[in-house]
Amino acid sequence: MTIAVLQPRAAAPSVPGKPARRTTVARWFIAVAFVLAIALQRVVTPDAAGEAGADAGGSLIAQAVWALIYVGALAGLLANAARAKLLLRRSPLVVAIVLLALISAAWSEDPLVTVRRAIGLMGTTAVAYYAVACLDLDEFVDAFATVVGIVAVASALIIAFLPEAGLMQEEYAGAWRGLFAHKNTFGLFLAIGTMTVLIQSVRLRGWKRLVSAGVALLCLVELAGSQSVTSILIAAAIAALIVAVRFAGLGRWQSRTVIACVLAGIIAIPLFVLANADALDGAVLFGRNLTLTGRTAIWPFVLQAIAARPVLGYGYDVFWADGGPYLQYLPAAVGWRPYHSHNGYLELALDLGIVGVSILAVALVRSLGSAWRFVTARFSLTRAWPLLALVYFGMLNLTESYIAKYNNFDWIVFVTAALYVAVAGDANGARVGQAGDRRTGSR
Repeated sequence: MTIAVLQPRAAAPSVPGKPARRTTVARWFIAVAFVLAIALQRVVTPDAAGEAGADAGGSLIAQAVWALIYVGALAGLLANAARAKLLLRRSPLVVAIVLLALISAAWSEDPLVTVRRAIGLMGTTAVAYYAVACLDLDEFVDAFATVVGIVAVASALIIAFLPEAGLMQEEYAGAWRGLFAHKNTFGLFLAIGTMTVLIQSVRLRGWKRLVSAGVALLCLVELAGSQSVTSILIAAAIAALIVAVRFAGLGRWQSRTVIACVLAGIIAIPLFVLANADALDGAVLFGRNLTLTGRTAIWPFVLQAIAARPVLGYGYDVFWADGGPYLQYLPAAVGWRPYHSHNGYLELALDLGIVGVSILAVALVRSLGSAWRFVTARFSLTRAWPLLALVYFGMLNLTESYIAKYNNFDWIVFVTAALYVAVAGDANGARVGQAGDRRTGSR
């Protein structure tokens, strides 16, 4: 693959009146917020602690930390009011999803819970707006790569010296989970994290490049150790996408791009089937089965619940609450207590109905189109990051539920990527459109 050629660093395009000190504060705020978000997932997660655990006394520290993050993000947005207004104007669909979550209290099965969690969604989304308001794409990638490095090293230490905490103990015993509560969450973070660090390493020089490349290698080893087939397939898909995008930026490669995409699909689909289906003789390949480790067993019942409240759903994030509507649809025969649908699109339909799913679908498709044009117009690996992040988010929600979730790292990643490409062509957002060209040339 031909990659961008390193060039001497040029003056960074910036927003008038944006002090360097403010940029530094923003980078560290985002880095700390991401690390805390990941660490807090380990302390309190619905799958591990139960729905009550997410709001019970055991999570008071988590709630306090998130409240501080919200306040910091909102204060940063107020200090960058002009930029914040531009971002809000350029992202009406993201705003619509958040507002719909809030007003869904009007028809929610538990209005108080919906309001409280919708406010959490607003705060979580504000973190993404603050990141884009204060950092250009290069700076955000650097901040994200810093987070990946911290998490990867900390996870390696836990796996090596505290295996009872760093490894899965009962289900999937021996699989690596590092700082995370589950191996799949760890693997998904590494899928996008590895690509982010690799993108950063291309832009660096000397010992910094060696350190960044070393972190990327560590991430790959940990990704394999997580034994998360879905995460590995997503990582392979977005790596292949980089090749396709690079070719698409060159007119003479258009036909080859189509061929490459077709071949990637021909290879990826059978691999996915083999990784998740029973062998013909009844043996299970890679330890997986046709039910995606039980996920598909609940989907027919989820669809029944959606059909009962198809337009606006049950209200934001209340369906799976203890004593909630799920009891009417999920039989004890399923054999386990789910805390979400294990599919982000089905989960959003439960929360906000067809209206919410339609808004998200349009937002995702439009953002993907903008991200494709953004990177193919002038290729660089940094400019490819929003497209990779959006594809990552779209794929992971086929088996996980991270769409419009409060206190959630992956929702922040999605909104950030969507915002960067939303303002890429705006005169007031020119610094976003030129990101990736400061330290990286294109050809």
